[in-house]
Amino acid sequence: MTVTNTNVNVTRCGSPIGSSKGRYKLGYIDSGAKILQNDTWTVKNISQLIGVASATLDATGASEPFTVSGKVITLTGATGTACSALIVYI
Repeated sequence: MTVTNTNVNVTRCGSPIGSSKGRYKLGYIDSGAKILQNDTWTVKNISQLIGVASATLDATGASEPFTVSGKVITLTGATGTACSALIVYI
């Protein structure tokens, strides 16, 4: 099977954070598709992805391992299911 990429959008959670004039924002990705190990999400509605605080499997709430490169999040867990994530972005 082929690894897939899904375009996802972030929903902002609350006010900007940090001391950099409110530059950083906390956001939520709700139920992004994930079928295979190493499927990727490309985050579309942000300027820069600073980091991922957590990613979880929607079905169980278990943690989903991940890596980040630019605006792409690679979901590295072997279980295939939808995931959600909490991120920091600009």
